[in-house]
Amino acid sequence: MYYDLLIELCNKADNHNIKTDYWQQASAALAFFSDNAELDESVVSDILEKEKQLNDIYQKLLEYENRLRSRNETSAIEYNNQALDLVKRLIEEKLKKASNRNDFNHVLEQISKIDKSLKQDYLTDQQKDNYDNLTKTCSETVSAKLKEFEDKSNKEYNIKAVEAYERAFQFFKNASGEEFHKDIIKDFFSFDVSRLYNETIIYYNHVYNYIMNKLDDDGKFKFTKYAILSEKRR
Repeated sequence: MYYDLLIELCNKADNHNIKTDYWQQASAALAFFSDNAELDESVVSDILEKEKQLNDIYQKLLEYENRLRSRNETSAIEYNNQALDLVKRLIEEKLKKASNRNDFNHVLEQISKIDKSLKQDYLTDQQKDNYDNLTKTCSETVSAKLKEFEDKSNKEYNIKAVEAYERAFQFFKNASGEEFHKDIIKDFFSFDVSRLYNETIIYYNHVYNYIMNKLDDDGKFKFTKYAILSEKRR
């Protein structure tokens, strides 16, 4: 009987998927036989025995799947623990201590990759709480670091501006007649006032007024023209 061959192949198969496939074929074969056979006491007894055989095999297949699922779950939970611990270390040891945007962005990319790799379906309640806390900490850290980088950038920008204003001041202080130095003037007007501190603007106005007071009308015209034509640093 074809059913017996399928059961034999099922029992000999080492691969769970192949074993399951033979079991399904055997179940279909028995169902077909049951629907088309002339039933008597002997045939019914044989069918019932084969149904029990199929059920026994099914239970073993189910037990294997449950063991496999349990191993996968245990492995996933362990992985999630390791991943969350790594994210915590990256935030505390790398992200918070990043000294420049390149390092900062690199750490964020690492955290993002780990986040995407988490086995979300297997997160325990404790891991979910940990994940939420880390997400909050990471968000707060990102906001704080971006502000820190912005402040640092603005300070550097203002220092360069003050130095440019000082160079212009010293040049016009020591210049003879209506002498102009294009690079110095261009640099003087190259800073975006929206990024300047109040103190920087005050010094700019001081130098600007000093220079304007030293120039005649033609010099004031040239100086103002440079102001209009100069490109701003961003």
